[in-house]
Amino acid sequence: MLRLRAGFWYRQAEPKLAEGLVGLKIKQRLAGMEKLGPETPTVPQVAAVVQVAPFDEPAAKQHQVLWAKRLNVQIVEMNSLGMRMALIPPGEFEMGSGQEEVTRLLEEAKQQNAPPWYGERVPAEAPKHRVKITKPFYLGICEVTQEQYLRLMGRKPSKFQSIPNRPVEQVDWSNAVEFCRKLSEVPQEKAAGAVYRLPTEAEWEYACRAGTTTRYSFGDDAAILDRYAWWSNNSGGSTQAVAQLRPNAFGLFDMHGNVWEWCADEYHGSYSGAPSDGSVWEAGGLGFRVLRGGSWYDLAKNCRSAYRYRSDPDVTSVRRGFRVACGVERTR
Repeated sequence: MLRLRAGFWYRQAEPKLAEGLVGLKIKQRLAGMEKLGPETPTVPQVAAVVQVAPFDEPAAKQHQVLWAKRLNVQIVEMNSLGMRMALIPPGEFEMGSGQEEVTRLLEEAKQQNAPPWYGERVPAEAPKHRVKITKPFYLGICEVTQEQYLRLMGRKPSKFQSIPNRPVEQVDWSNAVEFCRKLSEVPQEKAAGAVYRLPTEAEWEYACRAGTTTRYSFGDDAAILDRYAWWSNNSGGSTQAVAQLRPNAFGLFDMHGNVWEWCADEYHGSYSGAPSDGSVWEAGGLGFRVLRGGSWYDLAKNCRSAYRYRSDPDVTSVRRGFRVACGVERTR
């Protein structure tokens, strides 16, 4: 700014002081300033770093912007099947529930006369452990819809078929994996180097929380779950079209409710020995596969960010669907 003001003064003074030594010095000074070029105001540059939770919604969105610039990619990409994918930047967070929270949840379940199986599953959310997602990835903004599944797989397994953009359901884990494989083989996706897959359980929870440390991605108050999720209180007894309610801070819809979402991992009875880098965890599993997020049929406590569900991989249900993940290589 000082250089801009000085340049203005010298140019104003040049006609009046053009003669003699003073004029010569002014010309020399102007020539020197031309070599420096126009001054640009200094703007602090914020680096794209691995953000550590907790962070709020503006920070989550800024994190996406910074990583998109660093990677030279878009925050939201659309693939050849019309699926919109959101960039999930690297980050570090506390996964699961601490022992105090587990004790509190079990006491609440007892007071609410929750079914025995719920009390058996809550301890599987422990121990709370730090996970560092080291690689950015794309995650479907919405659950895979019936229309998208039909276009790629040639069939409609869902029960609730009246609206094409409802999430697909009655898809077992193997068919969800097969969908990812077939999508990766589509010529446009193959040419782009895209490899689609199910998210790992750690990636799913990190993306769902979007920087939060609360029971839900919007806080602890289940009274406002209706604004974000289709669950037993507002679903009308079926799935609903995707992306109608509020998204989380990463721009993801229906991470709570609508349909349970298959993850890549085998189910383990606790997080003891779980990977700390967000990678898929299979060794030592119980033979089940992980589902996350709750569904249109479930109570609020089953839709929590940390709640874990398990199932035989070959079992289908009107409450189960999935969303896909993909590496950033697709756009580079």
